[in-house]
Parts: sequence; structure tokens; C-alpha cells
Amino acid sequence: MKKEKEAIERLQAFSAEEPYYLCYSGGKDSDTIRILAELANVNFEVHNNHTTVDAPETVYYIREVIKQYGNKGFIHYPEKTMWQLIVEKLFPPTRLARYCCAELKEKGGKGRRKVTGVRWAESNNRKKIRGL
Repeated sequence: MKKEKEAIERLQAFSAEEPYYLCYSGGKDSDTIRILAELANVNFEVHNNHTTVDAPETVYYIREVIKQYGNKGFIHYPEKTMWQLIVEKLFPPTRLARYCCAELKEKGGKGRRKVTGVRWAESNNRKKIRGL
């Protein structure tokens, strides 16, 4: 409960007239931030960047969630699919060469207050760049 309260307070503290750009993948962390934003009663939009490689069940789930938000829910489709990127780069993405994230996930919300479901505890690098 302490972490939930802290997260809600942070969302409220940085809330502004412009809605938060909530980065939504359909995963448990994204659902958590979506629900926390609702509990915090802040202005937000839900944005999904379609990766072209998610499981069909995940895609269906994302569509249902986005639909709940009406004109505040968005699915963004990429210019190139993952498969096209693999052909273009001549190799699939790896842990060290994650070109797919830059192309398929990280382009949206430029200049906006973005909220992501990335947990600082997942890696030291993520912990170092938090808030950027």
C-alpha cells in the first residue's frame, strides 16, 4: 500500500493541464500504471505502439483496453514491421542490438510527460536514467 500511495502522489504532483502520455504495452506493468493513473484521478491518454510481433491474445487485449478510453486511447502503427526491419538490418534484434525498440516502441510522446511501466529494480541502467 505504501508504494501504491507513493506512486499516486507522484502522478498527482507532476500532473498538468496537458494529459500524461501513458505508454501502454498490454503487460502487467502497463496495466498497473494505467490503474494507478485512474486512482490518482489525473488527466492521461493511453498510447500503444504496435510492435507487429506481439501474441494475438495480447493484441486483442490491448485493443479492448484502448477501446475503453475512447478518444483518449490510441494505437500507433509503425512504418515498418519487425520482419521488414530484420531484413533491412540483416539480423534479428539481440540483447545488445535492440534496434527494434527504437523503431517500434520509443518514438511516441516526444515533448510530452511520459509514464512507463518500467521498474527501476529491473536493471541498474534503468535505475540510472529514471525520470529522463
